[in-house]
Amino acid sequence: MAEKVIVNGYKAIVSAKAKAVIADALDLGEVPTLTATAVTPSTSAQTITAPTGTAYNEINVAAVTADIDANIQPENIVSGVTILGVTGSYTGQ
Repeated sequence: MAEKVIVNGYKAIVSAKAKAVIADALDLGEVPTLTATAVTPSTSAQTITAPTGTAYNEINVAAVTADIDANIQPENIVSGVTILGVTGSYTGQ
């Protein structure tokens, strides 16, 4: 079965045997396997920390803002409702 690995910053999909050969050749012991990390969108910036013992870097995730859609304007949002930091002014007329 193929596995995802990262060695010296390079991502690769290799067989379990190739993974063992890479680990032996680089004297790394066990080559870490990539695992999925879920990131929930937020209006705040986030930093995802790499798992301990891996060669992964920190990942910075930008905040979700009203800039994602030009239609997120006060006149398009009901008065009193706030979406992504934009408070609506629409009164229904």
